[in-house]
Amino acid sequence: MLKEYAAADLFVFMRKNTEAENTLEDLFNSLEDHDLKDDILFKLATIKRELLKFDESIGTFEKLISDYPGSIYIERAHFETGKVYESDLKNTGRAIEIYKAFLIAYPESIYLDEVRKKLRKLQSSG
Repeated sequence: MLKEYAAADLFVFMRKNTEAENTLEDLFNSLEDHDLKDDILFKLATIKRELLKFDESIGTFEKLISDYPGSIYIERAHFETGKVYESDLKNTGRAIEIYKAFLIAYPESIYLDEVRKKLRKLQSSG
């Protein structure tokens, strides 16, 4: 299991994102319950975004958020979801919704200032 995880990291380092994606998906699906599953999902979502699979990226971030509420990646996954809507899909309305929900859900987040700035920018440009 750790061997496959390390192989996926090597693929990312080598910019072989498709191989990394396949390795991480296989690893995620083969694990029953493991502490690395949220980490795998976060990496998968990030790779999918780089592969321009924006809907899959959002779906993977949302799976992390819904299935692993105690994850250390949850705030970042929520934030990254907003960024995909904002930057990649150019869906300002949905990005604003995501960022507003973020402010409510994570009032003590380290990403708070950045989310507020993005929200102000989007609201003033719309």
